[in-house]
Amino acid sequence: MRQQVHQGGCQCGAVRHRTVGDPLMAAFCHCSMCRHANAAPVVAWAMFQESQVAFVKGALTTYRSSSEGRRGFCAACGSQLTFSATSLA
Repeated sequence: MRQQVHQGGCQCGAVRHRTVGDPLMAAFCHCSMCRHANAAPVVAWAMFQESQVAFVKGALTTYRSSSEGRRGFCAACGSQLTFSATSLA
């Protein structure tokens, strides 16, 4: 059986990533932190193990958005690409 491969990146193309395999979960979030970070009433996301994700072009800049959370984004265009939290580990 062939594993799913998804590719994506930031708006300007400076950072590109690839995920291999199925996500651990996918969901919609409407917490205040996600709404604020994305200027949206709801955010769709998928969670992968770090070992499933590879950055194939460029590098993320990170921002500690809370005591538990860290967001990764493109330094050139500001597109948010990742979120990790100690509570998810």
